[in-house]
Amino acid sequence: MSNGVIAEIRLFLIIFIAAFTALFIAFNAPSFMAQVSYALDDKDTRGAHLLPLVDMEDSIYIPKIGVMAPIVIEESEDKEVLLKSLDKGVLLFPGSVEPGNVGSTVILGHSSGAIWSGGYKSVFSLINKLEKGDLVKVYFNNEEFVYRVSKLNILSVEKLDEVVGDSNGTNTLFLSSCWPIGTPWSRIVATAILVD
Repeated sequence: MSNGVIAEIRLFLIIFIAAFTALFIAFNAPSFMAQVSYALDDKDTRGAHLLPLVDMEDSIYIPKIGVMAPIVIEESEDKEVLLKSLDKGVLLFPGSVEPGNVGSTVILGHSSGAIWSGGYKSVFSLINKLEKGDLVKVYFNNEEFVYRVSKLNILSVEKLDEVVGDSNGTNTLFLSSCWPIGTPWSRIVATAILVD
């Protein structure tokens, strides 16, 4: 190969990598900004500006990561319908038990989305910041349920069903999203046990 051909290939690769990086950042900017903002926030006042949505019938409130979102109930298990429902908030996964009941309550949310998509496209972008002992409040059917995070896992898509299906006879809440941000490769799952 001549030097001219090598130079053209090198230039093409540089342009391709730069364009891919720019598009990846554009499609995931809210999630990345949330990560940076979280790192710079004072941990003692994080989420203090948020008030629980007690007037919203079904909602979730996670003070540590500043999440307040409506819980969407969807009967259909059609993937397209479920994805569209996630635009309106977090999703109580069809077939899981309602909050406060014995069994597995599974709530899904997006971890990333394009900066222009708005809504709840990055509602769970900080789920990786949850730690053992953090509180999650769920308002459902005019009742408040308080859960305490017990662990955080990153799982393959195939393993997700095994984990979220096993509540061991407790009232267990599983919060899940795609991970790492901007990819569908794995799932991050925060497991929390009902305490009140």
